[in-house]
Amino acid sequence: MKKKHDMILLGIVLLVVLILFGAYCPMEEIIGIPCPGCNMLTALYWLSKGNMEMASFYHPAVWAFIGYAVCVIMLWFKYRERMFQTKTFRICSGLFLFVFLGVYAYRMLTVFPKEPMQLNENAMLIKCFRLF
Repeated sequence: MKKKHDMILLGIVLLVVLILFGAYCPMEEIIGIPCPGCNMLTALYWLSKGNMEMASFYHPAVWAFIGYAVCVIMLWFKYRERMFQTKTFRICSGLFLFVFLGVYAYRMLTVFPKEPMQLNENAMLIKCFRLF
């Protein structure tokens, strides 16, 4: 029963974040730099349209995300609630996190501050720095 309450609480928190920030990344709105997941929805959009080049442009880790999502779905059908305790889930999650953060680091070093990893000049922290 506790898991159900946790999921409801997580949903409420995500809804509040969406209401406060709209469809924008909270990290980008506050700090000014994109988060590791920025542009993932745009990449998934382009992938759904069949444009693999644009999907890779907006977030190269979209391919790792698709692989991870397939792995999680297969594990869910096999193990259901016990999925999170399986070694396979932990390995898949660790690999995905490693790739995801590696792609983020690479993009921050090679692409930032150009599109699609641009600096948000209107972020709260940047506005605060301009005051001084």
